[in-house]
Amino acid sequence: MDNSERFMQAFRSIEGYLSRFNEDYRIDGFSRSLRDLSKRDKVLRSFLDMLLEYAELRNAIVHTLTSDAKPIAEPHDEVVQDIERIARMLNNPPKVTSVFGYEKVATIDIKDSLEKALTIIAEKSYSQIPVYDGDEFIGILTTNAVARWMAGVDNEERANIRKTRVRDVMKYAEEDEAVEFVSRKSTLFDIVDSFGEFSALGKRLEAILVTENGRRSETPLQIITIWDVPTMSAVLRK
Repeated sequence: MDNSERFMQAFRSIEGYLSRFNEDYRIDGFSRSLRDLSKRDKVLRSFLDMLLEYAELRNAIVHTLTSDAKPIAEPHDEVVQDIERIARMLNNPPKVTSVFGYEKVATIDIKDSLEKALTIIAEKSYSQIPVYDGDEFIGILTTNAVARWMAGVDNEERANIRKTRVRDVMKYAEEDEAVEFVSRKSTLFDIVDSFGEFSALGKRLEAILVTENGRRSETPLQIITIWDVPTMSAVLRK
């Protein structure tokens, strides 16, 4: 199979994706359907500009032929590999669990000691720990909050980390340290997009907690931070 055939095969797969979500696809056509659907489809939105360019290449392949009825444009290997990647991502977007798996997330109760929290931080190399009051999610204990607590108390309090409760340190958490909950069925596109949306607003998304159905009352299956974005982006580029 030559490159133009591979390109068209991937392009038809993308057309099939668009037509599943737009009953008027035959009327609206590729570009209009793409623009409309990308407004609510995070996966499509990330590929919008490239797919509009590929639509022009598709037209050249289909409508402009040489004298012996061959396509006048033969896509480069890199172009073919890229549109095939996009077709795969649209039809089977990688789930967040496909990258990070299920490693038990260490949590802590608001009544636990700071010593216990610091032990978890040291053993797990965590910079954030989800904090609960029984089954109720309270927030994220960060190393930054611990540092602010240490700077804000006297030497006697710093020396008594066994007596200091997590609730005391949580008072030093920044108000804009946002946390989101998502379902384990969420895609990497959903996760990366969430960090991007907060960044665009000049805010910090401290962590995303993955649970079975994305509910705050559920046990966290994964914790994802801004430091995980490069790993996810690398997967989406494959």
